[in-house]
Amino acid sequence: ELAAKFRNIIAIRQSKSERFFSFARRSTIAAINKIARYSGLKYRLKEISNLHSILLKYKIDVVHSPHQSLPLYLNVPSIVTIHDLQELHFPENFSSKSRIERAITNDHSITASSAIVVSFNHIRNDVIKYFSVSSEKVKVCFLPLRSMWFDLFLNRNECADIHNELG
Repeated sequence: ELAAKFRNIIAIRQSKSERFFSFARRSTIAAINKIARYSGLKYRLKEISNLHSILLKYKIDVVHSPHQSLPLYLNVPSIVTIHDLQELHFPENFSSKSRIERAITNDHSITASSAIVVSFNHIRNDVIKYFSVSSEKVKVCFLPLRSMWFDLFLNRNECADIHNELG
């Protein structure tokens, strides 16, 4: 709805050929790095992103990343959506490697972003508390849960009673 109100907000979708070449590039780099690792070489190739060429091509002023991570070296203002920080509350449900990866990704994304969107107040509080972020930087955008998933189950008998109880 918000995007429909502003003509300057556009969704950019990769063509099939762009997706294929992006996949081929990532797969090739991953294969070379795997061979290097098994060969005992310390050198690793970094993935080359075409993000900067897209930013220039479409004259993009702001990037919103809806999946909890921002690309490295982003040279425009950015908004990141942080969905959860559950590894901080339930570390036993995550491997050490996963907790380290999430810590690095979250720290970069939260620190590098111009603004942070979360879906609940408790996530906002976690971001402010654990990452020492200004409260003005974190905005809550509640999810419309009923229209997202609950109504899909209303015709099922096992959910009808729950729906009636909830009103």
